[in-house]
Amino acid sequence: MGPTVEMIAVHKEYRGQGLLPLLWDRIRRFIEEKVALECMNEMTSPGNMMIKATQLTNAIIDEHNGRVTTDKEFFFTYAGFSVQEQKSMMAGLMSGNRPIDEEAVLFAPLLTEDQVKSRLTEQPAMAGWKIN
Repeated sequence: MGPTVEMIAVHKEYRGQGLLPLLWDRIRRFIEEKVALECMNEMTSPGNMMIKATQLTNAIIDEHNGRVTTDKEFFFTYAGFSVQEQKSMMAGLMSGNRPIDEEAVLFAPLLTEDQVKSRLTEQPAMAGWKIN
């Protein structure tokens, strides 16, 4: 259990301006700075949280230089998420028509109190983000 991103998208009027990486950076910073719930999942080591992205349907969430970016492409290719197969009770009820990559998960280390304090004063880094 942990934070869940149900949707992320750049408003249609602002697409193509390179705002998607900034939007994700702000969301991830918020999660890292506000969540202190350790993931007890056996797939990761202690001291990590699990961030889930749900309802991934290949919806267009941004475009740049005539190329569109979908939610699946963004989370799996650029944000480092991986496929998380549903194993809950609801998975059995909805397993018939749902693609396996409809949900994604990212295990991120929990920040210490000192790390959170230092992040509040620094500017977000955008180096390395290239969405073509």
